[in-house]
Amino acid sequence: MNLRDELRPLLDKFRRVLGVSQLNQSYAALAGQIAALSQTIHSMDQKLDRQAPLAPSTRASLPDFVTINLPNGKTYELSVGDTTGDHFLQAVASGGANDLNWHFMNDWVRPGDMLFDVGANIGTISIPAAVNGATVHAFELLDANAQHIARSAVANKLEGLSIVIGAVADKPGFAGIGGFSAWGQVVAEAMISLSHIVIDDYADQRAIGHVDFMKLDVEGSERRALVGAARLIARDHPDIMIECNAASCGGNGYSYRELLRHLAGQGYDLYRLHERVLCPWDADRVQEVIYTDYFATTKPPSYLTARSGWPVAPLEDEAIIQTILDQDQFGDLHKQFLRATYSSLPAAIQADPRVQAMLQKWAAFDDPRVLSILQTGAA
Repeated sequence: MNLRDELRPLLDKFRRVLGVSQLNQSYAALAGQIAALSQTIHSMDQKLDRQAPLAPSTRASLPDFVTINLPNGKTYELSVGDTTGDHFLQAVASGGANDLNWHFMNDWVRPGDMLFDVGANIGTISIPAAVNGATVHAFELLDANAQHIARSAVANKLEGLSIVIGAVADKPGFAGIGGFSAWGQVVAEAMISLSHIVIDDYADQRAIGHVDFMKLDVEGSERRALVGAARLIARDHPDIMIECNAASCGGNGYSYRELLRHLAGQGYDLYRLHERVLCPWDADRVQEVIYTDYFATTKPPSYLTARSGWPVAPLEDEAIIQTILDQDQFGDLHKQFLRATYSSLPAAIQADPRVQAMLQKWAAFDDPRVLSILQTGAA
């Protein structure tokens, strides 16, 4: 029996273990550990495949780089590598990751802007911003993602891009890391740890005089990142794009609305992105989806539209209801979030018979432990 045949049954056992829930861990920590173990198994699988005799591959193959078109007519090459088993990279390679965030950033960022991309992943925002002439500092937790950014920077001959590997935080120290691909996150216990990056200290040490834009998407570390950037925010009032994910925030013991309240307290106006419209948003308002992106700025609405081409308009109740109904196509966690926050939604939305029917249908997915985490994340 060769090495491949001996180890394959062990990998199958690990896969069965992945389905076992440990109730004494937080949802976020458990999710990170599961993702990390899943990636380890995937890596071992690939190594074992190389032990096997050569045979025709049955896996769908996609190129190491994909060419992506920008709205202004430019193109760029983005490193994606082996997308096998990675739904996020598959979406990127097929163009499915060019979401509202991506479109707004490409409509907003200008040549000469200084951009801090905090939670840069494989460079889906950093690379096109640099191609469009911005100076970019890409902060990323996972080395594998940083390697993709570096490859893309070389492929596109970019010089105004710096890559920083570490865990953004509010004070110096170290953090355990877990997860993989688009789900890298700080975890309480991990085999690998990295140094903290305090954004204020980073900007001071490199004598960065002004930051025009910050993008924050760090799987639950957003609050620490904002606190660690307090001086920079007070000094520059950069425009900020921030993901608010109730599951990630709740797993870290705080609410996504704390992030929005923090920004509002710094003088920012908040806008939610919806169908290429900037929708004014109150920091205390409950979002009806488990995660979404917000744009925070001190600039007047007329300037926003003039610069981006995106109109400023309210998010109507009917649009929110349709978004709720759309959650039926997603996983259990999305459904449980609606169950956890239903009573905090506007009365007109609660009373809509379509929403009531959907919430009743989703009652079967309730998990008290998960509901508690989601309620914390939305408080």
